[in-house]
Amino acid sequence: MLAQSKSTGVISENIANMTTTGYKRSSSSFHEMISQTSKTTLSSAVDRSSGVGQHIVNHITDQGSIQQTTSGTDAAIVGNGFFTVGRSTNPSDGLLYTRNGTFQEDANGILRNSAGFLLYGVPTDGSGNVIGDISNPSSFEAIDVNAFETASASTTMIAMALNLDAEEELIDPHALVPAQELPVTSQAAQFSRSVTVYDGNGTERVLNFEFRRTIGPMAHLRSNAIADNFQLTDVLVDDASGPTPGITNGMTFNISNGTTFSATFVNGTADTSLNQVNTVADLITVVNNFIDPATSQPAFLARLEGGDLLIQAKNPTDTLDISANNATILGVNGFNFVTDPADADYVYAPEASMTANGTANPDQLSFPAFADTATPNPYNWWEMSVHTIDPANPNGTATVEVRKGLINFDGSGAINMTPDANGALMLDLSGLNFDNSVTGDEIDVSFNMTRFTQFSGDHTVVSVTQDGAPSGARSNISIDTDGTVRAVFENGLTLPIYKIPIATFNNADGLDRIAGTAFQQSETSGTVSYAEAGTNGAGTVLAASLENSNVDLSKEFGHLITSQRAYSMSSQIITAANEMAQTLTRLK
Repeated sequence: MLAQSKSTGVISENIANMTTTGYKRSSSSFHEMISQTSKTTLSSAVDRSSGVGQHIVNHITDQGSIQQTTSGTDAAIVGNGFFTVGRSTNPSDGLLYTRNGTFQEDANGILRNSAGFLLYGVPTDGSGNVIGDISNPSSFEAIDVNAFETASASTTMIAMALNLDAEEELIDPHALVPAQELPVTSQAAQFSRSVTVYDGNGTERVLNFEFRRTIGPMAHLRSNAIADNFQLTDVLVDDASGPTPGITNGMTFNISNGTTFSATFVNGTADTSLNQVNTVADLITVVNNFIDPATSQPAFLARLEGGDLLIQAKNPTDTLDISANNATILGVNGFNFVTDPADADYVYAPEASMTANGTANPDQLSFPAFADTATPNPYNWWEMSVHTIDPANPNGTATVEVRKGLINFDGSGAINMTPDANGALMLDLSGLNFDNSVTGDEIDVSFNMTRFTQFSGDHTVVSVTQDGAPSGARSNISIDTDGTVRAVFENGLTLPIYKIPIATFNNADGLDRIAGTAFQQSETSGTVSYAEAGTNGAGTVLAASLENSNVDLSKEFGHLITSQRAYSMSSQIITAANEMAQTLTRLK
């Protein structure tokens, strides 16, 4: 009767806690008890049974059902393991283990469950990496979110998707007055876009990205037609009223890039297959048809640009030399070629390198490397520069240039640059400083150019994103499936602050029960091990969820009926035994 009474107590506790979060049921295990054995003969024995013993069995490892909640700090474990909790902010005062994940922030910013136990975790850095050792309790501390009341994030990444207009007017520095070489930053930007970023102190700053369509880095020479713009049909030979009155029959036009090209001016119909020239169209044809024997590729690109004759080297490393030509051809009665702005002569060197920094492109190595450096498209060059307010006067309007380089597009409108290992085209904007009078405002930014295109049409910015955020107050706390505790802020920033260790045991059913649906390590449970959720046999964490008790009401009532009947039948046995004793007494 005592054993069945204890069994009824176990059942009643299970039923009473059927709605207790994280409660683990117990059951009674009965075993026979032998009090003595008397020997009546040498060959046989009579066993005397004194009843039954009762032992409590814990069913801690049985998973309870999962219920979703609306609280981001509620958490349930799916699979093996326990939350590590305690009664004080110092884990060395004793560690307990529970499946009750009803964690809420108390008045001091500590996460506690409904039983009052503090949740322990391991601090993380801003990337979610554990600071310390999640498997070592010496790294544990009570999860205190008060230290994260506000947060800001400096910008580390900007991504811009844009299209540059392929029909934008070409800026040739040789056509400026006075004639110049690259860069063309002195000219008004043809397209610009400002992006708001946040410095290391969370202060709002502005970066301005400027674009100018330019001639490109290859050596080039340009005529200066002045008032009379060239037309393709213009006659160049023996025409006193034409654009080149000084050119006469039999003169030659020479261009050298190491190999000399030569064309002969003829009066009358020209045979361009013999490099004969009579009109502007003839000259453009024979120049473009010249094949460099060193490369077996066209050596030059000739065309009319703004009424001027423009000739470019196809090879970005070639120098163009026209100094051997008759002075009349070079001068005002001929093509009136603009002399090289650097040396005032008729030898034109490349104005920028595609593989190194230079005067025209001082930050080229901060840009992605060009994919095609041998035969880049000569039509599709842009000078790109990045500006910010002068850090010497951050409240002023004067700007400083922080990056400048060249970008190129191929014939299909795709950017001619080499992606990194992640398939992205990144411009390095490290070391940005916005205010010389303060410290900590410097940031390192990567600018994603992967979605740059060049097609005919308007300049269009499809999207601009950046990952920085101004200072914002904490609005919420959330828990991830890997046990990462995150602080959520009003500015949209989510910051990982702790990682919850999941405790596992070889025999979790052997844990000792503590009030408040908590357990402590025992000899039969084995030694505790700690791991991140989802690793080394530890279960995963389900946020905004709670684990219900694993009590099955119908089974408990079945056990209750069985215990009740066993208790009643035992009482009947005692009554019958008493009656038998009374009968024996009356016989005497």
